[in-house]
Amino acid sequence: MTVTNTKLLATIFLSIHYSAFSTARVEGEWTLAKSPEAWVLTDRSAEMTSEAIERFGKLKEIIATELKIDRGESPRAFRTHYVIIPKSKDLFDKLTPFQSRSPNSRATGFYLQSDFNPLTLSGGTSESQNWETIYHEFTHHVLHSYLNALPAWADEGLAELFSNLRFTKGTVQLSRSRDRTRRYEASMPAFIEWRSFFTTTRETLTGWIENDGSKAQAYYAQAALLAELTHFGRPELKNGYWQLVERSHYKPITDLDCQILLGLSYIELQDAIVKQLRDSFSKSFPRTQLKKIGSTPQRSAPSSSVAAVIAIALSRSGKVNEAASRLAASPDRENPLWLTAKSEVSMEMGNTALALDFADQSIQHSSIDPFILTLSVMHSVNEERLYPSQALHSLTRAYEGGDTSRLMFNLYFEISRKSSMPFDEFAPFAKKGVKIHPDIEYARELNRLETARILKN
Repeated sequence: MTVTNTKLLATIFLSIHYSAFSTARVEGEWTLAKSPEAWVLTDRSAEMTSEAIERFGKLKEIIATELKIDRGESPRAFRTHYVIIPKSKDLFDKLTPFQSRSPNSRATGFYLQSDFNPLTLSGGTSESQNWETIYHEFTHHVLHSYLNALPAWADEGLAELFSNLRFTKGTVQLSRSRDRTRRYEASMPAFIEWRSFFTTTRETLTGWIENDGSKAQAYYAQAALLAELTHFGRPELKNGYWQLVERSHYKPITDLDCQILLGLSYIELQDAIVKQLRDSFSKSFPRTQLKKIGSTPQRSAPSSSVAAVIAIALSRSGKVNEAASRLAASPDRENPLWLTAKSEVSMEMGNTALALDFADQSIQHSSIDPFILTLSVMHSVNEERLYPSQALHSLTRAYEGGDTSRLMFNLYFEISRKSSMPFDEFAPFAKKGVKIHPDIEYARELNRLETARILKN
């Protein structure tokens, strides 16, 4: 059994600024703050790390409340993710998986999803804009953790909506700024015809970002205004919005769908979001400080931790050789973050045996990455030192920690069958794997085992 290549999803928030590309450096005072939501690494200021931790906790709470996400429905934990906020624009550009070719339209944030803990890259030209980018990317993480796959228009629209946060001393306000309104107004002439808007793929959007920044900017504004209209407009619009999301999974959205589910034709929908841009919206939430328990801020990040997070970003941006060099320049076999990065980079380089070895070492040093648990089980399988009950317990922990990779479910399926675990005990979990990763072979095998069990009884 081999590990499939990690698939990455990059999403961005666009703003207008210029950045000269030169040799990226990582010198400076880096700080690292940790919480169950995120590990935040930055060289902007020591205060920004702990402030980001608090804001992430509040943002997650607001999103869950506003979208009525029942976090008790899923046994999986909210997966910790890495956040890197470099001060240097050159370093940010160095770490990005792709970038606009136009100097007038630059991506200022990326959310990189993978089997390993996800990672966010955030930059910006001002403090307020930088926070908008950070909120946007973290919203992607919340949405991907709790909801099924969203179409690009909903994923980006909701991320834009919840990036409209303003933290004051006692409250958090969700409202669109004047600067954001002006930006959306400037994009309106380039708005996309609705039929094309609803069928825009992630690949198409990436192409616009790289080659036609104004069109990408317009798409983000259009998606944001649609999310605003349905979230703050008439109550029935919110339900219709989510029905459109569901429908987009199995059929293209049509003008008739909008008339039935939103009560608006394409022409009326266009008029409604133009009005939405003129109207303001505002909602306030009490600001509560993050409890000290569960958060362990560090005033200074060791060089091995800085190298690890930067190596992860480089690897996911296709610069795996440079990632390996960064890790080699700051070795630290006692640092679980460095060991985890070494495992991920080794996997990306095609050295599975080395990746599994580092996964084992990372687990021994209390790694927080659930996929590392899965790789450790695979290591024991390859070395024929498998203890089925212990392995299945580790895989269950990996799932509850957020790992839903095909590898994790495949291992669980194979180990449970070969260890003669009763069908009733492993079938529910195996069925989750078939549902998340539709697999005809395993579906047939489950059906065969179920049939054999029924005939036997």
